Amino acid sequence: MAGQTVYAKSFGGLPAEWPLREQPSLPPTPERNSPFPFLSISHGGGFVSAGIAKQAIGVDVESATRHLPEEIFIPLFGHTATAPADRLDHWVATEAYLKQKSLPAHTDTLKRHALKPVPTAGRVRLWRTNEYVFGLAAVHGVLEDAVFAHWGWWG
Repeated sequence: MAGQTVYAKSFGGLPAEWPLREQPSLPPTPERNSPFPFLSISHGGGFVSAGIAKQAIGVDVESATRHLPEEIFIPLFGHTATAPADRLDHWVATEAYLKQKSLPAHTDTLKRHALKPVPTAGRVRLWRTNEYVFGLAAVHGVLEDAVFAHWGWWG
């Protein structure tokens, strides 16, 4: 529903008028013709985010209060982030990057593709509020045309 909603808000109509084609191991795509055929959806910590663009993008959202313990973080990323907020930022950035590349977020994939050091603004951008951390991964030039939405989760 989040993907359909962002298409409807961007191009008109009702969310139900924007059916999505599900694909195994790939992000969904709109069944209707759209100038923004790439979609990424995330939900976590009571928030939902969706982004659409002309090229592959990845989004991730987490509650700003989510605690990612070092004993989970270090085996996946191989180093210690000094503060819990830094660990969460790194996690969100990596998840967004993996989604942009259509890679699964399994433990072995995280170990192979974890962004070390934390990604630069050129690959992944992070927005942090007191409520959530939002990450976006895209190639240079995609952000100018992309459309995003994020809101509190109702379910």
